[in-house]
Amino acid sequence: MQNLNYIKGFHAIRAISVILVVLTHMDISDAMLTQTDFMERRVFPMFSGEFGVRMFFCLSGFLITRILLNEWKIRGRIGLRNFFVRRAIRLVPPLIIF
Repeated sequence: MQNLNYIKGFHAIRAISVILVVLTHMDISDAMLTQTDFMERRVFPMFSGEFGVRMFFCLSGFLITRILLNEWKIRGRIGLRNFFVRRAIRLVPPLIIF
């Protein structure tokens, strides 16, 4: 049985965004993509860590909106307390470890 909430390729897009951020922190992408003016102005912004962060936040916003809309569709309301508790359960353990 197929999970209807699963978005094929979503993890790949998220992985690409994380890789872009990691490469920027390692200064690998900067050295490789800024050799010419065209590369620096047109190509580098698409492969920079800033773009990776924006992509990751965009995906997160999409997922959060989708979760809230599904809850609205199923229950007819959005329980913000339950939503924030679920977010805390997901985010607090990595924050404590960090």
